[in-house]
Amino acid sequence: MRSATDVTIRVRPHRSRHTSARARGVGDNRAMPPNLPFTAATFIRAALDRHGPSSTTDDIGEKLLDAAVRQFETFGVTRSTMGDITQRSGLSRMTLYRRFANKQELINAVLLRESGRILAGLKQEIDRYDDVESKLTEGFLYTVETLRAHGLLNRLLESEPEVAVPYLTVRGEPLVSNSAEFLASEMASSLDDSRSHEELLVAAEVAVRLVISFVLTPSTTIDLDDPDVARDFARRHLGPQLRGQRGASDGS
Repeated sequence: MRSATDVTIRVRPHRSRHTSARARGVGDNRAMPPNLPFTAATFIRAALDRHGPSSTTDDIGEKLLDAAVRQFETFGVTRSTMGDITQRSGLSRMTLYRRFANKQELINAVLLRESGRILAGLKQEIDRYDDVESKLTEGFLYTVETLRAHGLLNRLLESEPEVAVPYLTVRGEPLVSNSAEFLASEMASSLDDSRSHEELLVAAEVAVRLVISFVLTPSTTIDLDDPDVARDFARRHLGPQLRGQRGASDGS
């Protein structure tokens, strides 16, 4: 049985077979950073320590990432420049470029840190409960409420969906795979389950994609703003999926 410490996660850029060299970032400043290997435990521990799962975990790096988040929340990503970040942080451009070669690397680091913090909060939330059902329902409720209240995510979805949506869809592989690996590891440690890690990973990925769909397209029939409705939805629909059951049990 694999624990969170056994899972290795790699952050890698989405690359379509039809993507041109320029679109992949070859020869311009939009190139994604190299693969960053780390474990799910490291991912969570980094966030708990108020450091993101990027290669920049020092106080200066944190200050730059904090400044970037505030800048993006206020003015959006497209209108913000590297100069804006340095001015807001009170640090020099040289300091910024020593840690992030270009704006895209800075954006990637911000997204990694924010997603790491969300997973860290989720880990803390589900660890408060001993029974599987509470872990499931309260974990789902925490995730939905946290994503819906996330300042940067909401700012980008509202004013710059062309920036945010790709990271949740066509370029969302790092987010989906990291979150699914985390959830599959939690399932392995919480459930008395004979399924393989690969089978758990499939169930976890379905759950992750479901949550993302609710964030991108809020339901008009399922009021997830009501905590009791959210818990009931998780119990009836996510529970059987994550447990490998064929259907929800009546009233449970």
